[in-house]
Amino acid sequence: MRTNQLLACLILGGSLTLSAQKQLSIDEIFTKTELNPKNLRGLQWIPGGTTYSWIPDEKTDVLLRADASTGKTDTLLKASTLSPELKRIPALTWISANRFYFRQKDQLVFASLPEKNSSTLNRSFDASDAENIDVEPKTEAIAFTRGNDVFVYQNGQAINVSNESNKGIVHGQSVHRNEFGITKGTFWSPSGRYLAFYRMDQTMVTDYPLVSIESIPAAAEPIKYPMAGQKSHQVTLGIFDTKTGAVNYLKTAGPDEHYLTNISWSPEEQYLLIAELNRGQNEMHLNQYSLSNGAFVKTLFTEKDPQWVEPEHAALFVPGKKDQFIWQS
Repeated sequence: MRTNQLLACLILGGSLTLSAQKQLSIDEIFTKTELNPKNLRGLQWIPGGTTYSWIPDEKTDVLLRADASTGKTDTLLKASTLSPELKRIPALTWISANRFYFRQKDQLVFASLPEKNSSTLNRSFDASDAENIDVEPKTEAIAFTRGNDVFVYQNGQAINVSNESNKGIVHGQSVHRNEFGITKGTFWSPSGRYLAFYRMDQTMVTDYPLVSIESIPAAAEPIKYPMAGQKSHQVTLGIFDTKTGAVNYLKTAGPDEHYLTNISWSPEEQYLLIAELNRGQNEMHLNQYSLSNGAFVKTLFTEKDPQWVEPEHAALFVPGKKDQFIWQS
């Protein structure tokens, strides 16, 4: 008897709950911002400690900071401190404990936080036609691409590192169609003196027809796409020395069409480690190369699998150890 009474109460309670719910229209689902899940916008660690920052919501004009060890929270910055034109805090990227940059219209603006609620805007970079921006945190040199070339901006001038005239060759961009953990095409050394960058030769790859409907009438915009069994692009890795201006390329081993992935620098900047994968994707060699002459040094280890191997993360060196690193497989 009690079981039946309990079941009846549960059914009645569920019916009342359902009857109290309102059915939302499609327009309400997409236009009512109060229905959006709450999140911590711009959440990121501040380098050098246990604090992190975030922006409470889309409409706020403050940046909050919290200490992960104590739970203490305070206001770190107000939008008006950065610029009278800003009505809300922009997306910031920290490069040190009190140094960050943000984008304002076509400018990349660098700022310091010498003390609470005050900032010093002391540098800007015209990023109107810059893509794939990569800021080096120690020297604040900026690697970026413009067209198919890679540039480095330092000491107030932009240096064209690649100077490529062939439109089928691309520098400083992600390669291998963003497979195997590849998300970018430039890699700063630990001190910031050297920049490693991808060079992708697509001249042997056939065009794949695509049509863009953004214009009227639609326009043909073919891309380079290596179909299975056909020629694939060929990738090499260049090294730019910001002090001397010299550019050298590593003498990578293996077939021309293999994959160069998971680039990492050794802490003392004498070597680079590259996970090199065959096109069949079932054999990977973690190879070591010398910075001084670009020559192959040795294979640190090999991974094989009858089906496939898929390296996704670069070697992560243990702090203070030049000969120990973590490999995620």
